[in-house]
Amino acid sequence: MQLYYHPLYSDLILPERHRFPIQKYKLLKTEIENLGVSAIHFKDPKKVTASQLALCHSQRYIDDFLNGTLSDKAIKKMGFPYSQQLVERTLLSIGGSIQAAEAAFSHDLTFNLSGGYHHAYSDFGSGFCIFNDLAIAAAHLINTEQADTVLIFDCDVHQGDGTA
Repeated sequence: MQLYYHPLYSDLILPERHRFPIQKYKLLKTEIENLGVSAIHFKDPKKVTASQLALCHSQRYIDDFLNGTLSDKAIKKMGFPYSQQLVERTLLSIGGSIQAAEAAFSHDLTFNLSGGYHHAYSDFGSGFCIFNDLAIAAAHLINTEQADTVLIFDCDVHQGDGTA
């Protein structure tokens, strides 16, 4: 089993009392390690590329996020304070989802400990989701002819409005 994880998934510095449970990724990794299963291999994710982001997101939104030129309204809707650390974390998280999707074809089970950012739309982030890793990974698999179609089965308690 391959699991994609990077310490930055949980090391993002957020304001005190921020409501996003950023430590959940580190806690999950620790719990998995404590299982002592030798068949579990942690892999470092690679950053998603701008061209991969552009499979599902507008170039203007990508540029604004990467260059730190998002409006205050866009940052508020996104849910995280903007920082270069957030950019790095986001690129790693999305890259990990793409790698996990690719690895699923050659391994019994693989997943990214971050991801599931289904509230991000093509031209804005929403609900702690900056880019839609699910849609990007699916588009990447289709674009690289690794898959003809992809089903995203979203079982969150509320709709993944960016993916829908």
